[in-house]
Amino acid sequence: MTRSSALALALLAVGSFAISFGNACGGGDVKHGVVYDARYDDATNMDVYLPSGSGSRRPAVMLIHGGGWYIGEKEDFILTAHRLSASGYVAASINYRMKSAGMFPAAVRDGACALAFLRAHADEYGIDPDRIALFGYSAGGYIANILGVAIGTPGIEADCAAGLTGPPRAVISGSGPTDLRLFNDAWLVVKFMGGTAAEKPALYDLASAVGHVKAGDPPFLFVHGDGDWFVPVDSSLIMRDALLGVGTDARVLKLAGGGHLVNAGDSDPADDAFGLSTDTPEAWIAIADFLERTIGRP
Repeated sequence: MTRSSALALALLAVGSFAISFGNACGGGDVKHGVVYDARYDDATNMDVYLPSGSGSRRPAVMLIHGGGWYIGEKEDFILTAHRLSASGYVAASINYRMKSAGMFPAAVRDGACALAFLRAHADEYGIDPDRIALFGYSAGGYIANILGVAIGTPGIEADCAAGLTGPPRAVISGSGPTDLRLFNDAWLVVKFMGGTAAEKPALYDLASAVGHVKAGDPPFLFVHGDGDWFVPVDSSLIMRDALLGVGTDARVLKLAGGGHLVNAGDSDPADDAFGLSTDTPEAWIAIADFLERTIGRP
C-alpha cells in the first residue's frame, strides 16, 4: 500500500472514532443542533456544551472533527466536549460541509462561520469572545491550522450571516496537515482540492497553512505521534518552526511510537489499540496546560 493510499484510509477511519481524554461526562446543559449557517441546515450546525452553574465570559473551545473532509460528525468529539465542559469551559463541537459540498474552501469557510457565530452569540452562551480556542484532529486539525493563520484571507474568510471574524485566541492541532502540497497525490486531498497541486498550484498555495504564517499569529500546540505514517510528524514540525521564526509561541508534543490511528503497545504488537494522538494522558496534560496559558482558567 502506498503512503497516499494509507493516508486516505486513515483519514476516513478517523471519522469513526470518538476523541476523548477520559470518562468525564459531567457539566451542565447541552444545546444540540444549533444552526450556525442556515444556508446549509444540518451540515452547518453545532452542539454547545455549557458548564454547570452560572457564569459569563467563560473561555471556550471549538472542536472540529476529522474524517478526511469526507466522513465524521460533531459527536466524534462528544467525550472531549463533556470533559471540557466539566472543567468549566464552554465547548462547541461543529459539523461542516463534506465530500463535494465541502471542497476547499467550503469546509474552511464553515469553520470560520462557526467561530463568527460563537462570537456573535457570546452573551447567549456565556462566552468571552476574545478567549476562544480551536481544537481539531486530522482533517479538523487542518481546518484549525489554516483558520489560525489565514482566517481573514480573501477566499477563506467567513461569508455567512454572522459576518467576518478574527483569528482564534489559540489553536490545538492533532495530527493535522499544514502543507497540502506535500499530499497532492492522496486521493482525499485531490478530491478536497478539486485537482492535483500540479493542476492547481495557486489553490494549493492558498490552502496550505504554513504559507500564511506571519507575526502576530495565535499560539499553537501540535500533538502528533512520531510513528504517524499518514500525516507525518514533520507536518507539525515545519509549521512550528515557521511560527517560532516570526516570534509566535508554538510547541509540538511528539508522542513516541504514536500513530495516526494506532498507538503502539509496550511490547506485544497484539497490545496495539486504536487511538488518536490526542487521546492519551500526556496529550491531555499538555492541552490542559496550554488552554490555561492561552485562554485562561474558566
